Amino acid sequence: MKRLFWFLIFSSVFSGCVSIRAGGEVQSGRLALINGQPEVALAHFQRAAELEPEYIADFAPLRQGVWTYVGRAYYAMGKFPEARQALDGAVSRSEDDFLARLYLGLTLMRQQKQPKPENLLSLQDVAYALKQGVLPKRLATIVQERGVGFDLTKEAERELKKAGANDPLIEQIKRTRADYLRKRAAAESVQEPGVREVDRALRDGHNWLEYVTANTEYGRFWDPGREIRKQIQSSLAMIAKRKVDRQKLIANGEWVGKELEEEIDRARRDERQQRAIQPR
Repeated sequence: MKRLFWFLIFSSVFSGCVSIRAGGEVQSGRLALINGQPEVALAHFQRAAELEPEYIADFAPLRQGVWTYVGRAYYAMGKFPEARQALDGAVSRSEDDFLARLYLGLTLMRQQKQPKPENLLSLQDVAYALKQGVLPKRLATIVQERGVGFDLTKEAERELKKAGANDPLIEQIKRTRADYLRKRAAAESVQEPGVREVDRALRDGHNWLEYVTANTEYGRFWDPGREIRKQIQSSLAMIAKRKVDRQKLIANGEWVGKELEEEIDRARRDERQQRAIQPR
């Protein structure tokens, strides 16, 4: 019994020491990450993960797993495959780690191939080709191959007929335009995985901030001017319209992640200052 007792005591002390060391590595990594030194940060986070793979950094009220930090360091270094692997693991460990989900979504967006720029024919292109003597039959084939980037209003139709368009060409332009609009609407209705993850993460982050500020004693020190929540709401509104400016959403998401990380230290500082001036 004595051996078991001392074994349990030793195990408890050893476990506590490991957690303290892991916490120190995470804190050092945080400072490096905030100061724009992701390579230095990664080394600290990896050491923390080696010491305690399931370590949770509890910066009350914000909690992040060590693999979230590993993924964020890789992300800041532009190593997106490595970031995705670490962040996938972080999300699988904790569905509630919205910062892991946010950076996973941003990583997926950065890995997503950009669509090729469209080379649609303009009204001026078609009219010019007709005036240069391109036969309507030949031009109808070109229209079908390249697509048209204009709506055939009555005014546009009159302009094309004046330039030499016949009825078959006009009908081909109408069909091609309708087909393009149908395909574009279908594509816009499907949210890409990265945007979907960012959307969920931002919603979770906003709800978390609302809960913390309304229901906890230290909540008044978090996002007191609502700047973070305003940015989140702006991004969510853009996503809801299905007209996502990818670069803007990525920049907004990165800003939210950075501000939340720095808010840990700002909130602690403000709380200390508040306590210092309160009468005892």
